[in-house]
Amino acid sequence: YRTCLNLIRDDKSKPDPFVTFYVFVGKRLVGTTSFGRANQVNGIQITHWVRESYQKMGIGRWMFREMRDHAFFVWNYDFVEIHTDKSNLGSQALAIEAGGEEWFRYEYETKAWGASGEMIVWGIDHPAIKFENRVNKLIVGQLHRPNYGSLG
Repeated sequence: YRTCLNLIRDDKSKPDPFVTFYVFVGKRLVGTTSFGRANQVNGIQITHWVRESYQKMGIGRWMFREMRDHAFFVWNYDFVEIHTDKSNLGSQALAIEAGGEEWFRYEYETKAWGASGEMIVWGIDHPAIKFENRVNKLIVGQLHRPNYGSLG
């Protein structure tokens, strides 16, 4: 915990909507997940990191799903944005599995081991927006409700 204290203090000082959650196993930090600013209005960015020795155990998937659902169903954001390094195939698969579409790419400087320096930005629309687009803006009241007589 002592090693993480400065990291946590730094995270707490960042402006809204930045919020970070930490996953510990015993006293060992094994993952983090954060909300941050998105590139467009009424969206939010989700980032996550899982310690290499704890990867491929479902921790990243669990963190991402919790954050995505909170962003959509509690805070009612229109979309979630995910930035994944081009070399991070696991995070890309997670974005695609969640219905993400590639929006754009950009280059960045990093000293992270194995990182490519190219980021892919994925967007995931709120489920209600996806539904609305699929049924061509369904208008409440235009649905046919059959009359079941005394059961209706």
